[in-house]
Parts: sequence; structure tokens; C-alpha cells
Amino acid sequence: MAVHNRYGEPIHPLPRKVIARGILKEVTIELRPPRLKVLLLEKSDSTNIHGPPHAYVTVSITDTVRDLCSRLAAAVGSADKATPANAARIWKVEGREYNGSLYPSGRLHYDGPEILTPSDQTLEEAMIEPEDAFIVEFVENGSFIIDPAKLPAKPGSSTTINLPEVPPPLFSSGEDFFNQLGKRESNWTNSSSSKYASSSKSNQGFYKSSGFGSTNIRNQTVQEPGTLGLGNMYEELFAKMINFTHFDLGETLVS
Repeated sequence: MAVHNRYGEPIHPLPRKVIARGILKEVTIELRPPRLKVLLLEKSDSTNIHGPPHAYVTVSITDTVRDLCSRLAAAVGSADKATPANAARIWKVEGREYNGSLYPSGRLHYDGPEILTPSDQTLEEAMIEPEDAFIVEFVENGSFIIDPAKLPAKPGSSTTINLPEVPPPLFSSGEDFFNQLGKRESNWTNSSSSKYASSSKSNQGFYKSSGFGSTNIRNQTVQEPGTLGLGNMYEELFAKMINFTHFDLGETLVS
């Protein structure tokens, strides 16, 4: 207010306002409010859009779809068409470049539009974006120009869910790389275990026949130290090798 008192009212005020946007309702300034295209539907078999340049309607993303429908109808309506809200129907078409403001009804069959139903849903929730185009249809002679039942269904508007086709597997069940690898490992394990079992049985037979088995050791009588044969001989030989190694290393260091 103090700014207005000092500098006066702005000549060209900008449509800016503070809004709460998003799920968290964060307070922010709407610097670029959506600007939407609006055209008037006329009864014609032509597909060419003509007439003067189409109008724009600037709204806020917090406005409701109901408010948007009223503003779109008011933007292209004349004094004699200032009728109740149910006398106008809004079509939303895909974003295109339009060179006029009069949209022929014969073209509507090709653009695959959808009816914008008035509701309390915000424009942000309805996913309405800047530069979206809308066609306003008024009642003529007691009825609307277009029969929605005769229009082709818009792609993706069907309630039937088309699941994507699942490609066939590269390998049939049990023939992929990892299954084959598992089979090889199991075969190798089985063969190794069988070989180990056979070798252990043969070793047990050898130990038992040669007197090295644990049962034979327990049944043998205790012998005096120094008379155990091969066991003591290996120990003595190992001790002599250690002595020779240290002796040669000592001579090397002295020389």
C-alpha cells in the first residue's frame, strides 16, 4: 500500500499472486501463470481453421476446472450467447499451432479431443499446462453440434488395460547359462566325491594291510625310543640338512 501511495497505481499490472503449490502446499509467487488457447467451434464439414487470431485466457494453476470452463466460454461467447454454464461444452485438444479462432466441427473427428468436465479439481491436479488448446461448443437449436458417441475414441482413453506383450525367454526352462553351470558343478561334485570315496576305501585297505591303521597302532606294543625305524630316520636326516645349511651359510658370511 505504501508503494502505491508513493509511486501510484501501475499502468500495466502483472497478474501475479501468491499461491500454495504442490503436495506440501509451499507458498510461492506464480511468476508465469498458464496461458491457454481458446477457439470457437462452428458447424462445418471443412477441416481448415480460419478467422481472426484465437484468444488467450490467463489463469492460475490453483483455479478450478469449473472456473476455467466459465472463463473459456466467456472468452469466445457473445452477448446473445451469455447462457447458463450447461449451454457450453469445452473440448480439450492436443497442443497444436492454430492460425485462426473458428474451429470447424469436421476437424474434431481427426484431432481426438476429450470433453473437459467441470469439477472442483485444480488445474495443477488436472495436469493442464501452458499453451494447451480448448474448443468451446455452444448449444445451437436446442442441441450441441457434435455427438460424442460418433467420435473415435482417443488413444489411451479406453478403460481396458492393455498389458505389454512379454517376449519369450531366450532359453527354455533349465537351459540357461546358470542352470547349465549348476548341473556341471553338481556332476563334478558327485564324480569327485565318488573318486574320493573309492580312494579313501583303497587307502584304508592299504593302511590296514600294511599295519598303519589306527586299530593296529592301538593294538601294537609300545617300543623303546630310537627303534621306530623310518620315523626316526627321517627326523635325523632333516636335522642333518638343517646343520649343513647353517654351516654353508656361515662360511659364506665369513668369506
